[in-house]
Amino acid sequence: MKKSLFFLLVISVFSANSLWATHLRSGEISYELIDESNFTYKITVKAYNDVNSEVRLGDGTLYFGDGTSMILPMVDTTRLNSQVGYSESSVTHSYGEPGNYLIQYAEANRNPNVINIGNSINTILYLESFIAINDEVVMSKKSPELLAPPVFTGQYGKEINVSLAVKNEQDLKIRYELVACKQWVNIEVEDYFIPEGVSVDPITGLFTWLPSEDDAIGEYNFALKIAQFALVDGEYQMVAFVVRDFQIILKDIDGAVKINDEDVEPIDNNNALVLEPNNSDSLYVYATMNSGEVNFEVFSDLENVEAEQLNDSLYLELEMTDELSRVNPYIVTVRVTYQVEPDSLVNDFNFLVYSQPTEEPDIEIPDTNELITANEEKYEVPLPYPNPAKDKIYLDKVFLPKEVKVVDMKGNVYSRTIVDHMIDISHLPAGVYILELANDRYQFIKE
Repeated sequence: MKKSLFFLLVISVFSANSLWATHLRSGEISYELIDESNFTYKITVKAYNDVNSEVRLGDGTLYFGDGTSMILPMVDTTRLNSQVGYSESSVTHSYGEPGNYLIQYAEANRNPNVINIGNSINTILYLESFIAINDEVVMSKKSPELLAPPVFTGQYGKEINVSLAVKNEQDLKIRYELVACKQWVNIEVEDYFIPEGVSVDPITGLFTWLPSEDDAIGEYNFALKIAQFALVDGEYQMVAFVVRDFQIILKDIDGAVKINDEDVEPIDNNNALVLEPNNSDSLYVYATMNSGEVNFEVFSDLENVEAEQLNDSLYLELEMTDELSRVNPYIVTVRVTYQVEPDSLVNDFNFLVYSQPTEEPDIEIPDTNELITANEEKYEVPLPYPNPAKDKIYLDKVFLPKEVKVVDMKGNVYSRTIVDHMIDISHLPAGVYILELANDRYQFIKE
């Protein structure tokens, strides 16, 4: 089967799930090295979902990037607010040998009516992360974590500034890049677009968007690739990345709040300051709002940061020690929150703290295809086609078992023999079925 047909089928295989699983807003795959002797990682899938849906995270397929996969078990949702909750599930996996591994997760379906994704109600949530396992150079031992809690609401007609910056625990070089939301590896979701005026600072990780009159009220999805680089033989080599799929719900909210981030001394035009070891410095950050009170918060991977709120301003004192001195910068996020019931307006300001004068190099994040060393066959799913089908289903795969199980929505199991990559379903009643093949399951419709 031609590859173009394969990718079109990604949508149709999961389209039947829209009857019961339109709930996934966004998510990410994180990892943590727990045993370096056999390259064992703890891998976590975290998804933000619609708390008004009864469907839980799970039943999607997690691909480890080495030719193995598993079905993720169902997980309960933890409520964050009246609209958004999250679920997460962790497993351990041993890779056994060095290599470049693309970890993937796919589950149906996204929330309906996402403004910048066509037919989102029938679009799977696809997530991916990459790790380069090499015992001769620096490895990423842990995926980068957000410094500040995620923000889901943006104000229509006002500039949105949200920090997507991460902790840099290994002193690796970090870069941020907006990419398209995907439905499978290298395949964008249908009719995807990034609104004009949206950008992410590649070094500070600050997301900025000034919605215009052309932008509709509603949900928007974005994807941010966060890449980690190690200096190897004088050149920066990417050792890992995480693609964080996130959502901004644009609302028309009365009120306004903004941090006055211009001319904040001693921060320079690159939103950075140099604080050499055994030195300290201080600064003030001011906020403006319509009326009422604001609340300041500070998030940083620099330990010695003291903060004191003085009405509509924040006093910061920073100290650098010999122990904290490192090659790459620390990042500080100042967040101001203005409560407008039932929503909160948030505005962030990010700046860098260097322990020595540094000129940031130009680093490009390489394409995923340039990195994967495993055979592409391992990343292709043996999707059944056509879907829906009347009499026969075909499987485009070189190696297949002789028999497969077909399960209906009541749990009844039917064994079917594969003959020349074909399954005869002519005697099955019309309905929705699950095809079980090895460690994977695929949904199809019998007409």
